[in-house]
Amino acid sequence: MSVQAAPNVQAGSPLAQLPAEVLTRITRWIPTTGLSAVRQTCKVIERKTFASWSHEFFRKRQFMISTFSLQTLLDIARHANLGPMVKHLCIATDKPIEIFRGSAANSLAAKRARQDQNYLLNTGVWIEMLTEAFKMLPNLETVDIRDFNSATRFRDGPDAKWYSYGSTTLFSECGMRPALGEGAFDLDRLFQGIVVAAGRAELTAPNLEVITRNMALTDAFYVSPAIKPAVAKYLGQLKKLHLVLHSAVPEPLEDFLHLAKNITWLRVNHFGRASSDRFLEWLSTPCNNDTMGDWAKAVATATQEDKELPIAPLSLPLDTLELGGCLIYNASLEGIVAKLPLRSLSMRRVQLCPDPKGNTTGLWSHFLESLEGGLIRRLHLSAVSESSSPGVWGQRVTFKGGRDPTELWLPARRYRREMFKSAAADTVVDLPLSDSTDGEDEGSEEDEDEVEEEDVDDEDEVDADGAIGDGGNGPNSADGDVDMGGDD
Repeated sequence: MSVQAAPNVQAGSPLAQLPAEVLTRITRWIPTTGLSAVRQTCKVIERKTFASWSHEFFRKRQFMISTFSLQTLLDIARHANLGPMVKHLCIATDKPIEIFRGSAANSLAAKRARQDQNYLLNTGVWIEMLTEAFKMLPNLETVDIRDFNSATRFRDGPDAKWYSYGSTTLFSECGMRPALGEGAFDLDRLFQGIVVAAGRAELTAPNLEVITRNMALTDAFYVSPAIKPAVAKYLGQLKKLHLVLHSAVPEPLEDFLHLAKNITWLRVNHFGRASSDRFLEWLSTPCNNDTMGDWAKAVATATQEDKELPIAPLSLPLDTLELGGCLIYNASLEGIVAKLPLRSLSMRRVQLCPDPKGNTTGLWSHFLESLEGGLIRRLHLSAVSESSSPGVWGQRVTFKGGRDPTELWLPARRYRREMFKSAAADTVVDLPLSDSTDGEDEGSEEDEDEVEEEDVDDEDEVDADGAIGDGGNGPNSADGDVDMGGDD
């Protein structure tokens, strides 16, 4: 007697018969909970939506310094299908805060979270965990540090945000989100630890970014001789380096750039308005026989007098340079353009100051005219100003003919030889700026995540049957472990 095979219910489902592209389009605009429900209807739909789902929720992920969060990162990295999907890793400055109001359980959970983070930081365990994760992420391209939660979680409404993995679980236990921003976390410590972990793991991700709004690096660029060979190998393969600095740029930054000598895209934003021309003057110093000879003499003198050694000039192969929130002398700016093989230059909230023996008016007009016939093909100026002498408050510069008079945008696709001279003719110097406008828009020059849709997800937003669910409390997750379900 033959046994009749059970009917294939999945094959008969109209939804399961749709092409993967159509399923992706249908589920594109439903909330994450709805997407999870659709994916759990059957294995056929789960497989068909895996590519788009894993790209959206694992290509770019954000984590915090906690055992729960970093262990999840390790679980993702170890997964055969999800680990290779991770291309952009965000490490945020989430810090559990002390609870003064709430239940005893809330206070205890917050206390344990603070103790856990302090233990990881004080013992260096977080660096070991991050090193192990780096080793298992073969397609990682970008590591970034941030102090905000991006508000680009469009799938779940206009007010939804992408939080660090572990933030939502902490909120459910404590009743409050971790703190972010200035005073909440030691940004220098985080930056140095990530660089050390990347060096130990022999990471080949070419992009390292600091994208902060309320914090800046102060003394993060010293590299110990004990770890310098490994760190130098990692920094030497970087192509993109984005930094946010306090105005008083520390000396080791120049040494740091000597290690990251192959970068082609450098962004340096300054947090504050004090002069930062010393670093920019060093960046503009040409690398010729005369300057190298002067440097050698200065080294000999400093060695003899037992003083700090000067740092040699460096010619970076920069294709793109972005400066924000700084003061710069016109000679330094023109020297940078003349020295480096720049094709793209962007400056925001930059105040141009005259040299003691140079012109004191029309600084931006003169600079724009000097660009004609050079290598630059793309120029972006926003909220720039100029002063009549060093130490004098700047005057706002506007540009005629554009939608926004405070912005000059000359894209590469519209490049023509005469466009810089034309822009110089449209430059107008307004009345002196007031103090009330100086502090606007501190921090990062741009937040790319506010322009493009994020692909970061927090732990209660990922399909429970494919990866991580409900902060470790989902039906297929136990104690925060990643349950990969049927995605193998």
